[in-house]
Amino acid sequence: MTTKKTLFIVTETEFSYNDEVYSAEGSGGTPLQAFHTQDEAEKFVKKQTIKWLTGIELAGYGYAVEDIFHKAPSCLSQELQNTFFDGDTWGLDELLSDKTSKADRESIADAMRIKPYAIHKVSVG
Repeated sequence: MTTKKTLFIVTETEFSYNDEVYSAEGSGGTPLQAFHTQDEAEKFVKKQTIKWLTGIELAGYGYAVEDIFHKAPSCLSQELQNTFFDGDTWGLDELLSDKTSKADRESIADAMRIKPYAIHKVSVG
């Protein structure tokens, strides 16, 4: 009797550009790494997402703030959180700079609707 094992495969989302914004392709992404636990995979995704946020222009990933975020990043002041969805996407690029702390990048990653990495649960064996 063969025991099936569960693996958690992390894939990198492939984005395509349509002369206006980047959007995720439906291909499932490029496999990066396999993990034995979901917790390990989630930690890897968090680390990779923070790296991904270095040097990108968030405004290029949606027509409206709601396309990119499902909530206002907690690193913003309460006043900015209250008005976060009132502005256009071009103000988003001010969120990320060389001076943005790791904690703030984590806050931004947590609030994002777009997912540059995904976890797929598979059974093998």
